[in-house]
Amino acid sequence: MPSNCPIYSIKEKLDHLLRENCEKSKNFLENIKLTLVDEVQTVGDVDRGQTLENLLTTIKFCSPLNRFISISATLTNIEDVCYNTCDLLLMVILQIAAWLTSNSRPATTFKFGDEYKQVEVERVVLGFNKNPKQSYFQYENNLTYRIPEILDKYSERKQTIIFCQTRKSCEQTAEILCRLLNYSNSPELLSKSQELYSGSPKLAECVLRGVAYHHAGISSANRKTIESLFISGLIPLLISTSTLAVGVNLPAHLVIIKGTQQFKNGCFENYSSTQITQMIGRAGRLQFNHNSGVAAIMTTPEMVSYYKQVDSSQHFVESTLHFNLIPYLLWQITFNEFAAQQQLITWLRSTFLSVRLQKNPAHYRLDQPLEMLCYTCIKNMQEMDLISANSNLKVRAKGTMMFKFCLRGSTIRSMENLTGLEDILQLIEFLAISPEFDQVCSLTKLIGFSNLCESVIE
Repeated sequence: MPSNCPIYSIKEKLDHLLRENCEKSKNFLENIKLTLVDEVQTVGDVDRGQTLENLLTTIKFCSPLNRFISISATLTNIEDVCYNTCDLLLMVILQIAAWLTSNSRPATTFKFGDEYKQVEVERVVLGFNKNPKQSYFQYENNLTYRIPEILDKYSERKQTIIFCQTRKSCEQTAEILCRLLNYSNSPELLSKSQELYSGSPKLAECVLRGVAYHHAGISSANRKTIESLFISGLIPLLISTSTLAVGVNLPAHLVIIKGTQQFKNGCFENYSSTQITQMIGRAGRLQFNHNSGVAAIMTTPEMVSYYKQVDSSQHFVESTLHFNLIPYLLWQITFNEFAAQQQLITWLRSTFLSVRLQKNPAHYRLDQPLEMLCYTCIKNMQEMDLISANSNLKVRAKGTMMFKFCLRGSTIRSMENLTGLEDILQLIEFLAISPEFDQVCSLTKLIGFSNLCESVIE
């Protein structure tokens, strides 16, 4: 490809491409001169942050002359300055900058506070009682019926985005509001709804009434149509999952966060301060001639005071690499062909984990130094037959398989219990309980099919 060709990628896709051909990928990384990282605070995500940390550290390692430009609207601990200030909001440490800096190219940090905001956003936190016998899903659904009064009070008859926790909740909220509200439609809206009808009849019916929903389950073409209709002002009300809070710049005077909990990893948990800040950030956009905005947070009464005070400045990003270190050390042995243990230790010292471990050791509660942790992981990889570590570190067949297919260590151990005599149902069960599929949820429309399969098996 041309030497000045820009490449746009999500972290998982780039990780996958680099694993495909290590030799070509190393040459590719060595020639990278500029790396732009949006939403860099996601390095602290428990599920996906490790991938980003590994990729950026590897790019830094392979291309010392590479220049990093990373941005975040919600990250607090971005600079290694102000140790002597009394202002707690400024008493922060350089973690991203210290991690991505180099001796030849020290990082420069720019921090833009609220004084740079040109549109003032009013935050309103509203408490609604939850029946102890209700599930949170039922509670959130009941909140929908309180939305019209919020629209009357705060929308000023301008456009509104409503954030819901799930795709199903988005669709249900849109259907209910179509019945409760009476938005007038235009001939152009009628034409657009007919275009949507073949792929999403339910969405088309909502659009015809001036209400739309937006989530990853809708086709890309339909999402773009919805975004276009909202930007043009033909649709006054848009319901979305929290994914719309990142990246898509839509004109909304009012943002409503319908419920402050999300179902994650098998249980309900509160939105983080970062998520709340990102959703609030959709309200009031100067380029759309908004000189003010309103963010209304709907929550339970006991959480009202918390969400009145919550701020992204309370959110310190920490590394999660130590939770899953073995696959990424194996990554370096395979990809960078590290043959000496000292090379792994040097790489580990250049990670975000190393930076944060020096600054906040109490958070990590590691019972051994980073170097000893590396030696322990090498020993564990030997015991799992992933590598041999006599005079040099070498990847074995099992390690190559783990690297190429992004397998977890627990999956490799479970595979050792397979006899080769398993039938198809046993193999499907093995796949279903593998941690690689922990985040995969059954679509609602497939539940009936799943129940049918279970009845046939029984």
